Amino acid sequence: RLEKINNYKIEGERKVKEISNKEFFVAGLSAYLTGGSKKGVSFATPDPGIANFISKWLEVFFKVPPEKFRFLITLKRLNKNKIKITRRFWSKYLGFPIRQFKVSRSYKSNRSKKNKLKLNKKLTSKSSERYGTLTIKVLKSTDLFYRILGLTYGFFRSFKKNF
Repeated sequence: RLEKINNYKIEGERKVKEISNKEFFVAGLSAYLTGGSKKGVSFATPDPGIANFISKWLEVFFKVPPEKFRFLITLKRLNKNKIKITRRFWSKYLGFPIRQFKVSRSYKSNRSKKNKLKLNKKLTSKSSERYGTLTIKVLKSTDLFYRILGLTYGFFRSFKKNF
């Protein structure tokens, strides 16, 4: 199974050696459509690669300055050590100052007690790989939100016309 996955990774690298600005723009718009907010410019993901992609997309195509970004990390469990590690991880990975990262606790749970115990064992065994869900927000972004809405409208009109 791992060999198969690695072969697909190699194939992916071979097929997508470089991407143009237009491809980057459309990929970002598509990603925003799946994980972006419908009430303002924000995007939530637990995946660091996707978070990096979206923040770069907003910087490159919409000229969002670094100081207008805010980040909210949602964790299932809070402890001081985990908060420090998590904030440091996201700050370093995305290249933004640590002061722009806040942490909150997720209270949503509809799992049975038995399933929670199983889940907690899984989470603690992979705790070094878990950094919560990151929500990227852009401050004072009403106009930008309307621009993105207009672009998604244009994207779907073009799709409908061409396919």
